[in-house]
Amino acid sequence: MPGLLFHAGAVLTCGHAGRAEVTNPGQIRVRVNGQPVATSAARIMVTGCPIVPPPPPCTMVDWKGVAVRVRAMGAPVLLQPTPAGPGPAICNGPPPVNPLVLSVQARVRGL
Repeated sequence: MPGLLFHAGAVLTCGHAGRAEVTNPGQIRVRVNGQPVATSAARIMVTGCPIVPPPPPCTMVDWKGVAVRVRAMGAPVLLQPTPAGPGPAICNGPPPVNPLVLSVQARVRGL
């Protein structure tokens, strides 16, 4: 599935409006718009999910959209199909929901 390369400066939220961000992109050499490209080794953390325990709020995003042909430091890069909209990922909150990508770079695409 082709898509835009996902990067550390992308703006996204969990499905409950908590802020999500790439805290560790998985590599730091390959950059787009000055930000490291996120790989399959990236950690995407959620803060401020408004779900009140129990059940527990969202804390992480598990990104499913990875490139089959593009790698950075040996790991597949993460892809976002559209500049804005639902991401190909799952937030670990109750119930599991797709994160909403508000902005991502639009210059570099991968497959």
